[in-house]
Amino acid sequence: MLHVNVDSYVTLEEADLLAKGSFLSTDKAFSVWVGLTDEDKEVLLRNSTIAINNLKYTGRRKKYGQVLEFPRVDDSYSGIGT
Repeated sequence: MLHVNVDSYVTLEEADLLAKGSFLSTDKAFSVWVGLTDEDKEVLLRNSTIAINNLKYTGRRKKYGQVLEFPRVDDSYSGIGT
């Protein structure tokens, strides 16, 4: 089972809706996605989350103790008038 904000950014249901809204029903990527078991989809979502978290970003995590890299806040402060 996925745990949002721990090992995935989205639920399985949200991922299914994203796939449905992002691809034509005839698109091969959509056909592959809908053909996967829920367990396989969860593996892909976890692996995608790991890949996203391994990238370098500016700013910092929004909350102390936050497991995932997002949401983030911009730490840069240029001051008034700059």
